[in-house]
Amino acid sequence: MLTAYEPHQILDKQELSLFQLSQAEQQLGALPVKERRRLLQKARNLRDRARTKYVKQVAHTRMLTGSKRGYGGAANERSRAKAALLTQAVQSLQQL
Repeated sequence: MLTAYEPHQILDKQELSLFQLSQAEQQLGALPVKERRRLLQKARNLRDRARTKYVKQVAHTRMLTGSKRGYGGAANERSRAKAALLTQAVQSLQQL
């Protein structure tokens, strides 16, 4: 079951502000290089945390259900979508 989530539905306030800033090229261009690097590192950390959470959820679901895929549940899907959004933020920040 693939569902398209809006960023405000799955990201917390801090993550959402970082994501929105990463999509605003004019605002990012005005920031000093040091600040952009800090934001990039922060986005990478958030992305890695979301990916790790998704992997752990899949492993836990796999253990509970006995399914080899371990995929299922809305929580797993939200975590995957969150990691994808944060990956998009990292890519946007890297391009500048």
